[in-house]
Amino acid sequence: VKMVTMTLEVLPSLKGGGFKLPEKDKSKAFRGDFKTLKMDTEIQGRKVILKDLDVNYDSREVGLGEMRFQSTGNIGFDRQIEILGIAYLSPEVVRIPELKGPSGKIEIPIRMFGDMSAPQTDTAYTLKILTERAAKNFLKGELGRKAKEAADKIRAAAEAEAARLKSLADEEKRKAEEAAKREAEAAAKRALDEAAKNAPAPVKQGVEDLKKKLKF
Repeated sequence: VKMVTMTLEVLPSLKGGGFKLPEKDKSKAFRGDFKTLKMDTEIQGRKVILKDLDVNYDSREVGLGEMRFQSTGNIGFDRQIEILGIAYLSPEVVRIPELKGPSGKIEIPIRMFGDMSAPQTDTAYTLKILTERAAKNFLKGELGRKAKEAADKIRAAAEAEAARLKSLADEEKRKAEEAAKREAEAAAKRALDEAAKNAPAPVKQGVEDLKKKLKF
C-alpha cells in the first residue's frame, strides 16, 4: 500500500494533478484489512517461486479504498525478493481516469526487489508504463471527441441536404400540380367551346356564363 501511494503521489495526471493523500492521513500507519489472500507457489532450489499471488486489501486509513494486487515473482531463502505485479484501484477513489487499464480500474504496475524487510520499487518502470498508458488514453479520448465532432457535422450536413431535397421535391410537386390543373382547365374549356359551337343561342350564353364563373 505504501509503495502504491508513493507512486501515485509522484505521478502527475495529464490535467496537472496527481493523487494526494489528505494531510491528516499522511502521518497514519498503513493499516487496513486483508479481505482475501491466494498464493500458488513452488520451491526451486533456494527460492520460493510465486506463480500467482492475489491479494485483496482494504486500506481503510490510507485513502486508497479497496485494493487488489496480483503478481508473480520469487522470494529467496536469503530474503531477497523480485516481484512484478499490478495494483488495481477503484476509479471512484483514485480519480485519474487517464490511468484506467483494460479492467476499467486504475492499474498501477509495480516492480519490487531487494531485501524483503525493506524492498525497493522500480519507479522508472512504473512511471514509464503509466505515462504511455495515460498518453494513449488521452489521445484515444481526443480522437473520440474529434470523431464525434466530425460525425455531428456530417449528420448536420446530411439533414440540411435532406431538407433541401425535400424542399426541391415539394416545389417540383407544386409545379406539377399547377401544370396538371392548367391542363385540366384547358381541356374543360375546349370541351365547353366544342359543346357550344353548334348549340342554340341560350346554350351558348349559358356556356359563356359558366366559363366566366370558372374563370376560363
